[in-house]
Amino acid sequence: MTSIVLCCIILVTMNIDYYFTVEEVAKIFRKTPYTVRKWAREGKIVAKKVGKSWLFSKSDIRRERSESDAASFFGNRAVRQPRINPFDLLVDGDRIEVKSSQIQRRNSKKVIYFWNFCIDFSSPKKGRFQENPEKFREYCDYFFFLCYNVDYHNLLRAYFIPAKVILKIMKKKDKKGFVEGDVFNFRLSLRVDDDSLEKYRVFKGISKI
Repeated sequence: MTSIVLCCIILVTMNIDYYFTVEEVAKIFRKTPYTVRKWAREGKIVAKKVGKSWLFSKSDIRRERSESDAASFFGNRAVRQPRINPFDLLVDGDRIEVKSSQIQRRNSKKVIYFWNFCIDFSSPKKGRFQENPEKFREYCDYFFFLCYNVDYHNLLRAYFIPAKVILKIMKKKDKKGFVEGDVFNFRLSLRVDDDSLEKYRVFKGISKI
């Protein structure tokens, strides 16, 4: 009885809203709960043991899913990088930053679905990226934007966009420049404002939302 009470206290303290269960992770990766528990025991996936249950950080699972999906596009050419690096994949010498987002809905006269991506300039390279584009290119060479449905079960769209293109978009939206530590919000919608972005689309998934 004491262990049950202690387990409940731990779950409340950890804020269960930030964690996936074994069953939820199994659906995201299309694996059995047995396989997910095995991954957790072997340390192949970040997990916390609470009593007899495993809990998985939502941010860690979403990052693992997106990086795994991105790497699958390149096969054996992709080398996943440690967390200390400002980019996630190295492919044929190119540095690729992987970003993922779940679909959101904006209420308006015409319903629009969109994905929001945040680019956090917390790299060790200092200086204003717009004033000195070379600083931005030191951050990464390409961005891989992965667009998922609301529960992260299905990959709906993917855009492989050169960093210089994102830099041009930034220049249009902000004339002051971005410094280290700034966050830039980048939106991709089902009705893309900039049609030129469509040519960077590399995956056409299920259009049904």
